Amino acid sequence: MIINGIESAIKKDAERILNNAAYQVVWTAVDAALDGNSKEKIVNKAAEIIDGLTEFSVFRRKAHGWDADDSIAQKELDRAILANTDLIQQRVKHIIENHNYEHDLKDNSEYFAEIVLEALRKGLKEAQ
Repeated sequence: MIINGIESAIKKDAERILNNAAYQVVWTAVDAALDGNSKEKIVNKAAEIIDGLTEFSVFRRKAHGWDADDSIAQKELDRAILANTDLIQQRVKHIIENHNYEHDLKDNSEYFAEIVLEALRKGLKEAQ
């Protein structure tokens, strides 16, 4: 009777039982390959990776077919930006209103003069 119950359970849940057994075998092999300290090594490696993160690796968009999705940090940044659109608009308006355009014109007057002269040269050549 017990054997019949076990056989019935195995037939019903054979895939789940085999998956669980396979996971156990794999983790035992991984632990053995990592000297039985896989959890500690993985935690330490994760800390190393986190410590080495850069803006590029944290904030990344799905750019290729093999990228599953935007990074979690990128999604959070997008949410924060959307939640603070009014602050961004206020800041942009403040910068535009308070920018010293005269200073920029003085600093770039030589550049603007070159543009005007080049336009005049082209205009004279086309007129001939």
